[in-house]
Amino acid sequence: MVNTRFWNDGFVSHLDPIEKLLFIYFITNEHTNICGIYELPLKIAAIETGIDASMFEKVLPRLSEKIVYIDGWVVIKNFTKHQSGGLPKVKRGIELALDSIPQDVYEKAVAMGYRAEYNRKTIGNQLGIDTHAMYSDSDSDSDSEDTDGKPSDTPEEGEEPTTFEEFMSSKGYSQDSIVDEDTTSVWWEDENGRKLKQSEVNKLKTSFEAHLRGKKAAKTQKANLAKRSTFSYAESLEALRVSSRKEEKVLALVWFRKNYDLKSYDQYKGQYARDIKYAKELVGYSASEIDEAIDMAEAEGQRLGYEWGMSTVAKKILHVAK
Repeated sequence: MVNTRFWNDGFVSHLDPIEKLLFIYFITNEHTNICGIYELPLKIAAIETGIDASMFEKVLPRLSEKIVYIDGWVVIKNFTKHQSGGLPKVKRGIELALDSIPQDVYEKAVAMGYRAEYNRKTIGNQLGIDTHAMYSDSDSDSDSEDTDGKPSDTPEEGEEPTTFEEFMSSKGYSQDSIVDEDTTSVWWEDENGRKLKQSEVNKLKTSFEAHLRGKKAAKTQKANLAKRSTFSYAESLEALRVSSRKEEKVLALVWFRKNYDLKSYDQYKGQYARDIKYAKELVGYSASEIDEAIDMAEAEGQRLGYEWGMSTVAKKILHVAK
């Protein structure tokens, strides 16, 4: 949520209209994350805002007091300042997000003014904190415990637990239960047999879920990078055609007729995001009805001199179905 005092901020008030628009886009778009460093090709930003990528290149230097663009990554310098950093789950979420960022990008971000007040496993922060020791299993038994003597809620190195139960077991917790007539009570105990409070269990569960989200984000990022380097539109179109999702089959049918020339994964992703909602509206119609709607869209486009697309087909299908 954007602070209601946003428009009265000293920095914002001195921006021109296009700079204000792009500034608020960078801090509110769907690619942002809790740490304020995220990957965003300018081509995607241009598609989402309707503003030419060259304009981004002109405006970004004027936003450098707050935002910098490094090797395809947006860096919002003081983003973490506006998070509820005192909450353990928020702190852990920020650290997990930082762990998914390439080391060279993070180091450049810090050098250009990013507030490096949170730890990450891959490198220390600008204050020189040894974060490796926080995650190491070696040298002493105390490494697996926090300073208050409770088992750490940081996942172990090596094989990662995939369920909350596995996570708890890896931390030395065990479940116990008692059956009283028709009621079964279940609780978690630590290694000393102390029954955990529900608030403690909730905190551990939040930590585990944040860890899983961080791993998923890193995996998605890696997959996207791989797709960008090996992208083939023909293969992607075929994957849509044989997809188990009906709306993707519709997408393949219309795209084949449209004969798009998508040369990169970013172009494909942008076109997919724009068209999928209209493809869902076409689910339930037969292939022949969709083909007829495409014929109508093509004919109207040629007659009126405009470029038809999925949204046009979604409108024309209503005439076909009458």
